[in-house]
Amino acid sequence: RRPDLTPTTDVARCKPTLADPATAEPAEAAADGTDITQWIGPTADASIQVDLGTAVPLGTVTVTRSAVTTFASTTGGKGVTMPTRSAGERVEASTDGTTWRTIATVSSPTLSDVVAGDGRPARYVRLVALGATATVPLIVGELSVQARQS
Repeated sequence: RRPDLTPTTDVARCKPTLADPATAEPAEAAADGTDITQWIGPTADASIQVDLGTAVPLGTVTVTRSAVTTFASTTGGKGVTMPTRSAGERVEASTDGTTWRTIATVSSPTLSDVVAGDGRPARYVRLVALGATATVPLIVGELSVQARQS
């Protein structure tokens, strides 16, 4: 997979990602520069985090999703494509990857959720599913982070 090389202010793009649980969709799909690829978290405690590499003053956090989602077949046949419907998400930030602070809770996600950051330092940003299930999972097409400009 070749990352998107177009210059950007997205400090999360192509940075290391970690997802729980591991799924058929790679965690890297959530920060590769496009919402065509995606990560799907099918459990109530699903989460995905990105390591920004260095602490930045947290600006906006944006989660985008494609209008349609293809789910892998559970029987080995063709996948099923349907309109995207994602579980809600809690946006969290951390300087050490251990102690997290809540930035926002998005109970009714859309195809583009934009959350204002708190301006405090953050090296890690994660999304935690709110009530995700196999039929309404947490869907992350792209997780992008902007550093707050002073």
